[in-house]
Amino acid sequence: MNEAEMNFPSPQAAEDAFYAAFADCDYKAMEAVWAGEGIVCIHPGSSALIGHQAVMRSWANMLLNAEPPNIHVNVLSSTITDGLAVHVVEEHITSGYGDSASVSMVLATNVYQHSDEGWRLLEHHASVPRFQKTGNAKVKHTQRTLQ
Repeated sequence: MNEAEMNFPSPQAAEDAFYAAFADCDYKAMEAVWAGEGIVCIHPGSSALIGHQAVMRSWANMLLNAEPPNIHVNVLSSTITDGLAVHVVEEHITSGYGDSASVSMVLATNVYQHSDEGWRLLEHHASVPRFQKTGNAKVKHTQRTLQ
C-alpha cells in the first residue's frame, strides 16, 4: 500500500478500505485504516479493546487464521462533523463454503477521525442484534451533516 492510498480522503473511503481489508483478511491494510493510540474496538460478545496494540492483536488473530469472508455492508446512518464521522452499519458476513456456509448479521458503529493523514477509524463497536431481521423489512437509510 503506497502513501497516497493510506491518506483516506473521506470517511467513506476509510470505511471501504476497512471492509476490504476485513474481506481480504489483509492485516497490513487493516492496520493502515486505524488511527493512532486512542483507538477502541469491541467485537461481538467481547470486552472493549483499548489502544493500538490490543486492537491490532485482535485483528491479527482474526485475520491471519481465517478464510476470507464475504461481507456486504448497508449504511443505516451517517453523521459527519468537521473532524468526526459516525456510521451505523449492518454487516452481513458469510463465512465458509457450500453446505458449511453461514451468514450472520452484525450491527456496527464506526467512528472516523480526520487528521493531517486523512480519515482514520477511531472506534469500531460491533454486536449481534437480539433479533435477526426476517422477510422484506425496510430499513431507513439516512445521512446527516452537522455544521
